[in-house]
Amino acid sequence: MGKRKVLRTKLCDMLGIEYPILLAGMGGLAGMGACSKPKLVAALALGAVGVWVGTAFLFTHEANVPELHRKMMLEATEEDTRVSRIYTGKTLRAVNNPLIEAGEKSGVPPLPMPLQLLLVMDLTQGLIEADRLDLMCQPAGQIVGMLKEINSAKKILDEIVEGAIKVLGERFVAEVAIK
Repeated sequence: MGKRKVLRTKLCDMLGIEYPILLAGMGGLAGMGACSKPKLVAALALGAVGVWVGTAFLFTHEANVPELHRKMMLEATEEDTRVSRIYTGKTLRAVNNPLIEAGEKSGVPPLPMPLQLLLVMDLTQGLIEADRLDLMCQPAGQIVGMLKEINSAKKILDEIVEGAIKVLGERFVAEVAIK
């Protein structure tokens, strides 16, 4: 059994699940998201049947993203995101800002979702009225530091599909050749 199948089997046993596996974030692969062809190839090589692509689609012409959010993402590095529960009560990775830092530093635990979200709704409205959009939640994965241009959603999907076809084609050819 190959290393990737051993890893996949151990992972499924450990989690008590059966196939399929969908990888999101891919933190174990250099802390990058799954939006690039090499990351997709790596995920498929590990035995995943797919990847969760989120942040890459925020960098598309079709995305309804506020201009400030887009600007913050374009300027961000892989180190500029942080996982926090301050906005929703649920873990969420976002571009770090002083509000996230203050919330984490306070030591006050967020309420569970949806209570934290309800609590923060008035704050969010106040931030909009005060034109402090820089303190609002700006969701983004660690891949944000690698994405430096706005593309079409079609281009992103085409690259993902091209990568999948290449990897899956090689995998099936190799498995058939072995038999």
